[in-house]
Amino acid sequence: MAGYPPPVGFNINPDAPVGYPPQGPMGYPPQGVYPPQGGQMGYPPQSQMGYPPQSQMGYPPQGPMGQLPPQGQMGYPPYGGQPGYGGAPLPQGGPASGYGASQPMGSGYGAGALGDPSGPYGGGAAVGSFSAYYSGRPTVVPMPNFNPGQDAEDLRKAMRGMGTDEGRIIGVLSKRTSNQRSEIAKKYKASFGKDLEKHLKSELSGKFEDLVLLSLESLPGMLATTMYQAMKGVGTDEQLLIQALVPYSNSIVGEISKAYHTKYGRDVVEDIRGDTSGDFEKILVALLQAQREERTPVSVNSAAADAEALYKAGENRLGTEEAVFTRILTQRSFEQIRAIAQSYQQKYGKSLESAIKKETSGNYKDTMVSIVNNVVMTIVAKSMEGSISDVCLLSCFKVRYAEDKNALLAAWLYESMVGMGTRDKSLMQLVLGRCEVRRIRPFVATIPISLVLTAELFIDLQDVKEAYQRKYGKSLVKAIENDTSGDYKRMLVALVGP
Repeated sequence: MAGYPPPVGFNINPDAPVGYPPQGPMGYPPQGVYPPQGGQMGYPPQSQMGYPPQSQMGYPPQGPMGQLPPQGQMGYPPYGGQPGYGGAPLPQGGPASGYGASQPMGSGYGAGALGDPSGPYGGGAAVGSFSAYYSGRPTVVPMPNFNPGQDAEDLRKAMRGMGTDEGRIIGVLSKRTSNQRSEIAKKYKASFGKDLEKHLKSELSGKFEDLVLLSLESLPGMLATTMYQAMKGVGTDEQLLIQALVPYSNSIVGEISKAYHTKYGRDVVEDIRGDTSGDFEKILVALLQAQREERTPVSVNSAAADAEALYKAGENRLGTEEAVFTRILTQRSFEQIRAIAQSYQQKYGKSLESAIKKETSGNYKDTMVSIVNNVVMTIVAKSMEGSISDVCLLSCFKVRYAEDKNALLAAWLYESMVGMGTRDKSLMQLVLGRCEVRRIRPFVATIPISLVLTAELFIDLQDVKEAYQRKYGKSLVKAIENDTSGDYKRMLVALVGP
C-alpha cells in the first residue's frame, strides 16, 4: 500500500518509512518477525485452536503477577481484589465442561497471553499491558469438543440436493467463533474440493447471504468489507465508517488496511479521501494509523496538559483548532482520554463532550463524541518461558469500567433499527464485531519464534444487550425480531443469544 502523509498537526514522525502505518510498540509488531503465514492470519496452528489443555480448566492456578504496575493510579482498584479464573458457567447457560467451563463470564473479564518486547526475556518473566477495548462478555464462545470435519459434513448436507437447509447452516455457523469457522472452511475445501464461501454464496441470497458470508471473515476482514460497502457506489455511509474504526484496538485497526487491499486491491486511505472531506476525512485517516498509546500508563499530569490544550484550541478562542482535537483523541489511549475528560470537567466546569459538541459539527463531531464515550479496560498478562501451550494468562482484572461504551454501542444498535427501514450493514457489523471471543496478536515479544503469542479477547455483546435493555426498556433480541425477518432474523437472534 502506498504511504500517506499524516494530516497537518498530527504528532506522527514525518521521517517514518513509506508503507503501512508504523507498527512500533504502540501498535502492531513489525511484520517481518511473524512466522510463515500459511493463510492463518499469523495465528498459531489452528488444529489445536491455540487453547490451553482442557485438563487444566483453561488456565493455570492464579498466582501473583510479579512486576505489576503501580497501584492507585486514577482510582484503579487494588490488583489483589479481583478473583482469578475459575469454572463459572456461561451466562447463557453454556457448557459446564471443556472450554466453556474455563471462562468465567462475569462482568468485564477478558483473557490473553502477551509478551513484552521491551522487557528482558530469559532472566525473568516479561509483563505487558495493552488496552483491549472490550468489557468482556461475549454471546458466542468457542464450541467445546469442536470437530471441523463433522461441521463441514453438516454444511455439505445442508446444501446438497434440492433446496437448502438454512436452519442447519445457522445451527453450525452461529455457534462457532470466527477462528472455528475458518477451520471449517479449510476442512470443507480439503474434504469436498469446494470453496465454502463460494458454495454458500451459490445457495443463499439477500441479507441472510450477506450475514453468513461476513461471519466467515476475520474481524479486520469483516470491518474492511463493511468499510468498502460504506463507500461503494453513490453516497457514503459515514456512520458505518465511524463504527468500524472507533471501538477497536491498534491490533485490529492496523490490519484493516491490509485486509482491504488484499480483498479489493485498493488503498482504504485513498478511498476515504475520495469519499469524505475536511476534518472528518482527517480523523478517519488518523484512526487508520493505529497509533493509540495503548501501553502507556495513565498520567494525571499529561491529562491536565491535554485538557488545557483542548480548551485553548476550542472554547478559549474564536474558531476551533481541529488538528489539536484530532491529534489528542486519535493518539491517546481510551484510559487516558477518560482522565483527560475528568480533568477538563474539574478545571473548566463542563464536560469534554459538551465542548466538542459546541465547537465542532457533523460527522467530525460524531466521531469525536464516539471516541470520548468509548471507555475500555486494560489486561495485564505475564508470559513465562516454555512452549506455546505453556504460555498462559496468570491473572486478568478490570481496572476501569463505565457505562459509556456499552451505552454507545447500544445506541448504535438502536439507531440501526429505529424508524422506517433497517440499516442492515450497521446491524450486521455491530453484531458480528461484538458477539464473540476473538483471537488477535497484540504484539510479538523479542523471543524465540515458537513463543509468538496471541490474545483471546472477550468482546462484549452480552454487556451491550443489558445496556440496551436499561436504555430502551426492551430486549435487543426483541428489537431484532421486530425489525428483521426470515433466516436473516434467525441468524442474528442466534448470534445475539436469548
